[in-house]
Amino acid sequence: MVSEREKYFFDLRGYLLLKCALSADEVRELNAGIDALLPMQPGLWNGYVHGGHTYGDDEGLNWESYT
Repeated sequence: MVSEREKYFFDLRGYLLLKCALSADEVRELNAGIDALLPMQPGLWNGYVHGGHTYGDDEGLNWESYT
């Protein structure tokens, strides 16, 4: 159940922090999946993930997924 305080912070920040939502094994599996996509260049595809665009050299790459 989401509390009124959590709803307030969601409205304020645009996200919720869910502690312990994933197990350590799930986090490792997700990290391995992301690592498998690297390195990725803007404009290229890797499966269903598109290397969209960068916000600048130090800002990283915006990934987009289409299914």
